[in-house]
Amino acid sequence: MGEALAPVGQIRQLTEVAEVAAVREGVSRGLPTQESWSVRDWVGVSEGRRAPRPQMRHVGSVVRVAEAGLRTGSGLSEPAPEAAPDSDTDDEASSSPAAGVPDVVAAFTEGDLPLGKADQLVRFEEGVRRVADADLLAADLGILLGRARDDEVLTGPQGRTLQRVSGLDEKSWQPPSR
Repeated sequence: MGEALAPVGQIRQLTEVAEVAAVREGVSRGLPTQESWSVRDWVGVSEGRRAPRPQMRHVGSVVRVAEAGLRTGSGLSEPAPEAAPDSDTDDEASSSPAAGVPDVVAAFTEGDLPLGKADQLVRFEEGVRRVADADLLAADLGILLGRARDDEVLTGPQGRTLQRVSGLDEKSWQPPSR
């Protein structure tokens, strides 16, 4: 059964990447505002047309990662000239993102980082961007991204089994002892 669940996880990751790409494209085209919705409401209503609406927490993660891709020009679509962040952020927060955010979006898109971790890193960057030195923030984000990425290692007899190892998350990290 474990082997039967492995492709389910892979399909979930691919679906989330496609979901973020579709939201990014919709936002770049201005579809939420054309339909008089906030981005989050537009995603919920759109996805709820043929299936149960997704949880708002999930929608928030998808929208944050999609908008981070738009702001930084990373991902599958180019930033739109009028692509504005959702109403809970201001213009100052969306200007001049640190260099590490495109790497976060790319790691998510490549399947090396789950949506939740990508969202967490984007939220971290957005939360400290206004008060942090841009170079230090990019360096710190790079360190966090390096530790958060999932990895694949060879295990078993004679190293023949490829096993995926989850990267660091907020529950597994322990600060260095002093």
